[in-house]
Amino acid sequence: MKCKKVFAFGFGSVFGVSALAAFGFWFLAVRAPSARIQCDHLAELMKRENGVEADASFREACISKLERARGEGLIFYADRSKCVIAAKSLDRAARCGAESAN
Repeated sequence: MKCKKVFAFGFGSVFGVSALAAFGFWFLAVRAPSARIQCDHLAELMKRENGVEADASFREACISKLERARGEGLIFYADRSKCVIAAKSLDRAARCGAESAN
């Protein structure tokens, strides 16, 4: 009887740790940068490529556009957000999301 309890405890522990690790990896994979961080990156790209300083109205419009839309999947939003942050040019950032939608 004691052997069964030890086995059950060991199996439960291994299963629990595995489930926790899987949830942690999923959380890291789906975690997306905030809309404010994305807009700060776009403003930096605008300044570098065009020499244009982004004003407050641009930032507010950008944040409202890049926030997760109702009905937009979490994984699609995370992919699009990570693409915007990884973009090295405004052209590349503009293509983010359009490629995933097709």
